[in-house]
Amino acid sequence: MSSFVKTNSQSFLDSTPKQDIKIALQRKKSLKMDDFNRHLQESLEDEAFKAEYEKEELRHKVIDMFINLRNKYKLKQTQLAQKIGTTQAVISRIERGNVNGKYRLLQKTAKAFGKKIDFKPS
Repeated sequence: MSSFVKTNSQSFLDSTPKQDIKIALQRKKSLKMDDFNRHLQESLEDEAFKAEYEKEELRHKVIDMFINLRNKYKLKQTQLAQKIGTTQAVISRIERGNVNGKYRLLQKTAKAFGKKIDFKPS
């Protein structure tokens, strides 16, 4: 059974862990980060949710990286796309989680900001 109980008028008792993650990420934008982080920590106590979350964790870190870069440098999606040699549509899909970021695009992004990509085991 899902770790989500009830939010607003939606019930998540019958949802799968993968659906729970998608719902949580969609709600992330409307929640304060403290609320989201607390909810995420509670949800991670459910083993099925945790396993699914860990499978998707790197993808979500990439999404957060793109959003944080844009916010830090006050860039629009079109400006970031131009800086790394892609289109606004690609940036939009990545930020919505509809496409997995390719390693080459990550390299271009890091290079455009004078950074390196460093993956570390946790």
